[in-house]
Amino acid sequence: MGEGLGKAAAVMAGAFLWAGCEQSYSIKSVGESVPAGPDSAPAPIAAPRSAGPVPTAPPLPSSPVSGPIRSVPSVHPTWQYSAQQPAECVNTTPIAPTRAYVRSRSCVLGGSVVDDSQCSGPSLPSREVLADISCGLCGGAGTLASPYLICTADQLNLISRWDTAPFNKHFRLAADIDMNTASLATSVSTSNFVPLPTVASFDGNNRVIRNLRYVDASAAPRKTSVGFVDVTPLRYASWAVRDLRFQNATYRLGDASLAQTQADPNWAVSGLLNSPSPNGKDIVNIRFDGLTIEVLHGTASVGGVHYGSYHSGEIRDVEINGLNVRIAGTVWATSDAGGLMPGSVHGTKISNVRVGGVIDVGGRPGKLGGILGDSVLGGQDGILGIVSNCHADVRLLRNGAPADKADGGDYGAIVGGWVPSGFGGRLENCTYNQNAVPGLSATGR
Repeated sequence: MGEGLGKAAAVMAGAFLWAGCEQSYSIKSVGESVPAGPDSAPAPIAAPRSAGPVPTAPPLPSSPVSGPIRSVPSVHPTWQYSAQQPAECVNTTPIAPTRAYVRSRSCVLGGSVVDDSQCSGPSLPSREVLADISCGLCGGAGTLASPYLICTADQLNLISRWDTAPFNKHFRLAADIDMNTASLATSVSTSNFVPLPTVASFDGNNRVIRNLRYVDASAAPRKTSVGFVDVTPLRYASWAVRDLRFQNATYRLGDASLAQTQADPNWAVSGLLNSPSPNGKDIVNIRFDGLTIEVLHGTASVGGVHYGSYHSGEIRDVEINGLNVRIAGTVWATSDAGGLMPGSVHGTKISNVRVGGVIDVGGRPGKLGGILGDSVLGGQDGILGIVSNCHADVRLLRNGAPADKADGGDYGAIVGGWVPSGFGGRLENCTYNQNAVPGLSATGR
């Protein structure tokens, strides 16, 4: 077993290895209709994957900048997929797989299995896991010009077990991935994914990650900030995550059977960034078809792409379909949520964004918004904070009933807070579905 662990450590350090990539699928827009569900099987398209840009959603209906924010129906394209072997995985020589045991609540550190208390990253589930580490990553050098390549679900999870945090390393998805094929995937009540540690950037390469599932029902969780990936500040790249698709992603946290106490966890949860301050970095071309975030015990700050506030940078070309946020909440503290993020933006430019789904929050009244939970504000040196060309079709609920500002909360169809022009905030060409938020206006204040 010691020899096997030594091989596993060597595999983690190597980057030019092959891991038996699964078939992948290219994304194509084929018209306007309700998106297919995560379990549907779209008809294959014979055409090869295009090297050009990924088709974008139809343009948003616009309204005059100075005019009212109008209510319009949502229009989404249907995405279909065609089988195509990733070019990065062709004509490579596979080497024999190396297998290593990773014990319950432990990680690989320096080639040895150690107790969880010594690990810097998230824990594995509380059970013994046979991790099939099939040859490290697909290739690459970890630089911006030649990022490490990821071809399988196990390779994605492998990044969290590196004994040296890859904070200055860049990664690219080289194939579509179904997380149900990961070694961790045993049942719907357990995780098949370990949130990625701090990296310099993550390039989705217009690929799809399907059926991602992170579950933590601990009464005293070791890590209460959760998301797909953490990123370093602006030093290593101008962008954080780009060109990435998710189908049927789930984050389920807490135990609903536990009684409320003042010591309940305060979660920070996002479908994308697990970064306290990703200031200045861009998020570009992201799509979710099915994103569920359930906080079954405790309070939370929840957003589709980030769990806090954002300072400078850009967030553009983001579409979240089938958003389903549920926060149990407590009577001692507020919970906030937004389709993109629960906080404010400061000098950030957000454009070409659509969000559709449901946000249902219990406990003390907080801030809720279809796009942002809080406000749109300017940043330093007079930089404007702008949200433009956006559409929200998000039902905002409090304990299952339509959100009503009479309870003291800040609720808005687009922005839960305010958009003060005197403080550099603007809302331009944005629309929302009034039927989803009866009695509410575009902004909460």
